[in-house]
Amino acid sequence: MPRLYAGHHIEFSNTLVVLKVPRDIARRDANPHMHLYDQLLIVTTESITALTRADERYTARELAMRDIFAIEDSVLLLDGLLTVHAVGTEPLLIPYNGSDRESITRLVAEVRRQATRVDVGSDEDAAGNAHDIERAAEQFLPEMRDQGIRSDCADVLRTEPGSVVLAGQSTIRVHPAAGSGLRFAVAHRMNPAFLSGVVAIGGTGDISLIHRRRWIVRGAGDDVSSARTVVIPARVDVVDVVPHPSYAGVSIVRIAATRGRIEIVVAEHSSVAEVVRQYCARPGAV
Repeated sequence: MPRLYAGHHIEFSNTLVVLKVPRDIARRDANPHMHLYDQLLIVTTESITALTRADERYTARELAMRDIFAIEDSVLLLDGLLTVHAVGTEPLLIPYNGSDRESITRLVAEVRRQATRVDVGSDEDAAGNAHDIERAAEQFLPEMRDQGIRSDCADVLRTEPGSVVLAGQSTIRVHPAAGSGLRFAVAHRMNPAFLSGVVAIGGTGDISLIHRRRWIVRGAGDDVSSARTVVIPARVDVVDVVPHPSYAGVSIVRIAATRGRIEIVVAEHSSVAEVVRQYCARPGAV
C-alpha cells in the first residue's frame, strides 16, 4: 500500500482489484521521498473508488456500480485515459501510461462484470470465435487504414467469445458542411479530415464500440490510437441522433443517462447508430 494512501481503509473481504497508477516520471528523476503513485484504484462488488494524489494529500471519489452507464478507454502511444461515466455525477478520469493498458483492461473487465452482473470473460471457444469476429470486422472495415481496429476487434473476442459483431463502418473522408466558412473549407482541401472507422460489438450485458480515440482527425496522425467505448443499455435513458455541426454527411449519436452523456460520431445513415439505438431500447438489456 503506497504510504500516501495508507490511511484509507480497504475492506478486503469484498475487494476484487486494487491497482496502483504510477506517476508519469522518469525513473532517474524519482527518489525515496516522493509519492510515486498518482492514483490508487479500488474495485469492489459495489463500487469503484479512485484515490488521487494532490501534493501531500489525496482526494477520494467513489462511483456505485449500479450507477455506471458507460466506460471509455483509449491509448495513443503512451498516453492512456480511462473515463468512467455514472448517472448523476461528473465522469471519473483516470490518466495512465499506455504501457499499463493490460492492467487497465483487466480492471475494466471487472468493473463491467460488477456493473452488469454478467461474466464478460471466458476462454471457451475463444480462438474460433476470434476468427469469426475478425472475418466479420473485415467486411465492415476493408481499408488498410482500419487494420488496427480490426485487430482490436479480434483481441476483444479472445477474452469475450460470447460477443458478436453487430454493425460497422470504414474510415471515410469527410467534408465541411455548407455554411462552415471559406477558410474552414480551404483548410480541408489542404489537410483533409477523416471520420474514424468503428465496429459495434454486442455482449450479454453491454455493447462495445471499437474505434480511434478521436472520431474526426485531420490527416493520418491519429491512426495509431486505440479506443473502446462500452455502454450499459439498462442505464441509458435516451439515444438521439443529430447532424454534425461542422461536417456534411456526419451524425452525432448522443447516449444520455441522468445528468450524464457520451457522444459517438458516425456517418449519416450508418447502421452503427441504429444498432446502438435498438440495443439501448431493448427491455431487460442487462
